[in-house]
Amino acid sequence: MKKFAVCAYVIVGILLAVGFVNIANAQSISIPQGGAHLEVEFIQTFNHVVFTVTWITDDPNGTWPFHFGDGTEYVLVGESGMETFSHDYAYTPGGIICYLASIELNGWTDPWSDIITIDDRPPESYFNFMPIVFKPAPISSCSIQIDEQNINYVVFDVSWQNAKDGVHTFEFGDGSMTQQFSGIEGNGQVWHDYPWPQENFIAMMQLDGGGSCSVDIIVDWP
Repeated sequence: MKKFAVCAYVIVGILLAVGFVNIANAQSISIPQGGAHLEVEFIQTFNHVVFTVTWITDDPNGTWPFHFGDGTEYVLVGESGMETFSHDYAYTPGGIICYLASIELNGWTDPWSDIITIDDRPPESYFNFMPIVFKPAPISSCSIQIDEQNINYVVFDVSWQNAKDGVHTFEFGDGSMTQQFSGIEGNGQVWHDYPWPQENFIAMMQLDGGGSCSVDIIVDWP
């Protein structure tokens, strides 16, 4: 009987000892937080944006950069938490600009991203559609009239308009020295003795900046 009692005490002691070990082990185990999670909310007042980020991972040494989308970032640290922070974005005066804000937890959850739009356009500019009318530049032109002709002696009246303010060249058409005029518009007179025995010539005027005119000359030698 004494032996049985001793055995019973020993068994109970062993069971209690095992139980204490199990309880100690259970208290030392880190209970997981129920799965990874990422949530981002933001409130925008023109270019000032306040972000609130809630995150849960199983990485106690995790660092999670929040990218504002303009080349700067805010780093969240730790296994989990919730932080609120703000950022002032640069903007284009009188215009509109967009930024892509984002954060990811290195595969713990799907990444988050959203577009931050800073619009500084005046309200009326959204609806003003003014037609653009292009007025064509005036076309340069000239004319040559035969004022007098006595066999091979010819007098020319010339005029021009809408030309550039450079040198305009008059060519008699027989390879001789040319005559020059200048000005945006104007008129003048020039004469020439054509050589024998040629009969047909083409006098031409070339305007600075483009444009030309011509006239045919027939010399009826006696």
